[in-house]
Amino acid sequence: DSQTKQPLPGAQFKIWRDGVLLGDYTTYENGKIVIEKAPAGTYKVQETATLKEYILNDKPYEIEHATEKATSITIENTKKPVLSITKIDAETKKPLANAVFKLTRANGDVVKEDIRTGEDGTAFIEGLDAADYIVTEVTAPGGYIIDKTPHAVSLEEGKTYTLTIENSKKPGLLIKKVDSKTHKALSGAT
Repeated sequence: DSQTKQPLPGAQFKIWRDGVLLGDYTTYENGKIVIEKAPAGTYKVQETATLKEYILNDKPYEIEHATEKATSITIENTKKPVLSITKIDAETKKPLANAVFKLTRANGDVVKEDIRTGEDGTAFIEGLDAADYIVTEVTAPGGYIIDKTPHAVSLEEGKTYTLTIENSKKPGLLIKKVDSKTHKALSGAT
């Protein structure tokens, strides 16, 4: 991982020695690939697949290897951007569940629909490309006014972007019918 420096198991590579393909290799649990008793030569290493939450680093890397000592190369992957949408009550700032959003690219192409906030008022969208997006509320939580404002977000590799959107409660009307003399509540008025 380019930020945490933690090993990434399951990344796949093609490895060549002096232009001859040695084969396809996958990183172990410790994030390493080890070629025992490797002959001297020029090795080319190229990532062909990585974990779904990371950006493929398919740049070919070359390393010179002499048989006297071990040679190593470290290849890093950067996490894809994450978008976190939090929906809160405009007055109380408490989280609101069941708000529904649509995510589009800046050019209008729909990326994901039916993004719904959970009980904690938050929805996470992972695996996005670094790009400009528009977040639009499609359905407000019950009893709240929808926020029709398109919210522009610009996502960068390896970063989480948090967007907090407030909703105001729908206005209500309370009619109370009372006796004009006693001021006691009266029922049954239409």
